[in-house]
Amino acid sequence: MKNVKGFFAYDGPLQTFLSNLIDVFLVTLFWIVFSIPVVTAGAASAAMYDTIRRVLDEERGYLWRTFFNSFKSNFRVATPAWLVHLLIFAVMFIDQLIISLGLKQGGAFPVLYYLNMIFMLMVIVWEEYTYAYISRFEDRSMHSLKNGILLMLGNFGWSLLLMLVLVGAYVLVMRVSPAFLVILPAIVCWINVKIIERVFKKLIPDRQNPKEGEETGKQAEE
Repeated sequence: MKNVKGFFAYDGPLQTFLSNLIDVFLVTLFWIVFSIPVVTAGAASAAMYDTIRRVLDEERGYLWRTFFNSFKSNFRVATPAWLVHLLIFAVMFIDQLIISLGLKQGGAFPVLYYLNMIFMLMVIVWEEYTYAYISRFEDRSMHSLKNGILLMLGNFGWSLLLMLVLVGAYVLVMRVSPAFLVILPAIVCWINVKIIERVFKKLIPDRQNPKEGEETGKQAEE
């Protein structure tokens, strides 16, 4: 009976699960709303990573304040990086449509379809590293893009795991239910935090954000 009470307690497993579920829904909602203008999606992605790392993973700060402050502080660097990613991904997506059409007409090799899909996944993983990097380090857009590629290629095992997470999310949405879209972006990002922070340990031995002094100073005032 004591175990049952503990399960339903304010800080018990059930309440923790429900609280986290609400948080991932809200972060996903923030990310979607702030990505609606399209050009702001990069800053929104950096803000989502930063918010999940700080509030959900490290349990400090508040969802909305952290997201909004991070969005503002990362906008200048993340936006040009996102436009580069968007252009590359758009070209690859058009290629995929052309290849698919060719397959239906019997004029394309199936291997091209899957190769292009793998490259598209790699671009998304590159994006994940880039916006995580932008949320953690003060740098210029082009340097952030370059370092995102280097992080992806230099940590191929973790990068492969990130790709598998994306494939799993795709299967959940397409094969199980599109309703997962209301929480999956934040859940995938939370998994990314767990993975990418391991990579960043090499760059930040004490796990302190080089932006930390400036940003937490703002948050402390709040």
